[in-house]
Amino acid sequence: MKLKLESDGFRLRPEALAVEARLRQVSQVK
Repeated sequence: MKLKLESDGFRLRPEALAVEARLRQVSQVK
């Protein structure tokens, strides 16, 4: 169970990092 949750977390991590990167770029532009 834990391994499955961890694997799911890693899968969602890349997308979350991409979203954070975009938000950071937008904040910098502003």
